[in-house]
Amino acid sequence: MVRIGTLAVCVGLAIGLVGCSGGSGSSIDPGPPADAIEMSRARERAIESLEGLATHADPVIRGNALEGLLEAPGRANKWLERGLADESPGVRAIALMGIGRAHRADLAQQAKPLLRDRSPWVRLSAAYALSANGDHSATGEIARALLESDDPRLRAQAALVLGELGNRSALPLLREAIAKPMSLAPTGQVRLMSLQMSEAMVKLGESEQVQPIRAALYPARAEDLEATALAARILGEVGDHASENQLALLTARLDEKGNMLPPEVRLSAAYALAQLGKTQGDFIALAYIDDQRASIRGLSALVLGEIGKSEHLDTIELLMADPDPSVRVHAGAAVVRLTRP
Repeated sequence: MVRIGTLAVCVGLAIGLVGCSGGSGSSIDPGPPADAIEMSRARERAIESLEGLATHADPVIRGNALEGLLEAPGRANKWLERGLADESPGVRAIALMGIGRAHRADLAQQAKPLLRDRSPWVRLSAAYALSANGDHSATGEIARALLESDDPRLRAQAALVLGELGNRSALPLLREAIAKPMSLAPTGQVRLMSLQMSEAMVKLGESEQVQPIRAALYPARAEDLEATALAARILGEVGDHASENQLALLTARLDEKGNMLPPEVRLSAAYALAQLGKTQGDFIALAYIDDQRASIRGLSALVLGEIGKSEHLDTIELLMADPDPSVRVHAGAAVVRLTRP
């Protein structure tokens, strides 16, 4: 899914009222805070790393690198333009979403030809790039994706776009979409779509739609955990401070076998709490920073980047030399995030 803002990732925390140990028993010493010169140098190294990864053979890596570079507006311009012509629909869509998010009116007109792209994801993202920059001529493309697509993931992305645009007149469209059954689509995807539609409605002022998102923090089955991780991230994104205690407890919750919940869920809650200003969950990310799974190492770096404590800079930078490029790209993005002015 083309969810900008590390979204494409799910990352979790226990604040002071929950004192649990981390998942893998890491004993990394974060060290002293970095000074301003060190922060500036680290930022430049991270940007250069992301620029290198933006030409990687794997389109997922290229897309993630482009997303990370959006935190460095002065350097992102040429990569956004390059992304518009990328052979991968996913990278083209990320570039378009970035143009919309950054309100780059100077680049938005380059989105118009992509309204005829073969990929519905690219067409949707092009409509967003134009609308976010004041050209609403292609909003019909967003409505079609939301109401007519057979793919719940595309419908979810259309809902996200409407939430980002912030126009309350889209609420009737979202109500219609959320009531439309998708009986032939995978149940898990429909569940995630419903949460993202609720997120969009919350962003447009329908605050009661936060209730189904909060409810997803209480998974009844193992197959519900993906929705739980997404719900945690959404609550951080929409600024739901009322869910702080539930998010903190989620990082310490045990399953029916007495084990901690999966790291993806715990890290998602930690990331959300960091977005809400609760940064005491760095110990969870540090516990997973040397996990055998590249995806977990990358998510841990992103959590530390969002938490934003300079004493973790060296730890994240170590991951910029990880053998797996998916870890390197997330570590680079985390450093750029942590060192933002």
